This record gives sequence, structure tokens and C-alpha cells, in this order.
Amino acid sequence: MQIVADDLASKIADADSWASGEGYISAIPERLREALQPFATRPPQPGRHHHQQLRRPPRVTRTQREHRLDEAMDDLQATQQVTPRDRRAVRRARRRVGRLRASMAQQELRQAFDKDES
Repeated sequence: MQIVADDLASKIADADSWASGEGYISAIPERLREALQPFATRPPQPGRHHHQQLRRPPRVTRTQREHRLDEAMDDLQATQQVTPRDRRAVRRARRRVGRLRASMAQQELRQAFDKDES
């Protein structure tokens, strides 16, 4: 790292114009990446953990309805991937997501007008 830093520092200091110095400055991230690459751990093979990469990250839910909606959306996605030709199952999963969204919208509306302004 020290050698790379010294080399780039001397090139930047010896630059005759801002344009040439800017080129050296913009090359810093790539040079650092090249210098650190031998010490990096190997990333996992893309073919082995392909199913895990498709999953969404865990969500933080505030209410039970949000949690149920997240589960329904995960179920819909799984149904569409596993049995895309089973229209009945996909339609059922979509209806479930729609019912939960409608329920959440209705609850938000109730909470908006539930204020006691007296």
C-alpha cells in the first residue's frame, strides 16, 4: 500500500497541469483495488447460492398487518416462481395481497379520522 501511495503521490506532485493530475487522482480507487485484491476473500460462486440471492432482505415491520402483507407478498412471489402455470394458486395469492392492502388502507383511513379534536 505504501508503494502505491508513494507512486501516486509523486505522480500527482510532478503533474504539469490539473488535467493530468486529475487523471492520477481518478485512478486512485482502481490502483487501491488492484493492490488489495490479493488479500481479499473469494466471493461465493454465483451458481451455488443463486436461490439465496433472489430473496429479499428481511424487513422491519411496525404492525401485524405489515407483517402479514410481507408474508403474503413472499408467498405470491414463491407461487409465481414455483408454479407459474397454476393460475388458480397465483390468483388466490394475488387476492390475498389485495385484501391485505385494502385492509391496511381502510385502517389508515380510520386512524386519520379517529382524532378527537374537542
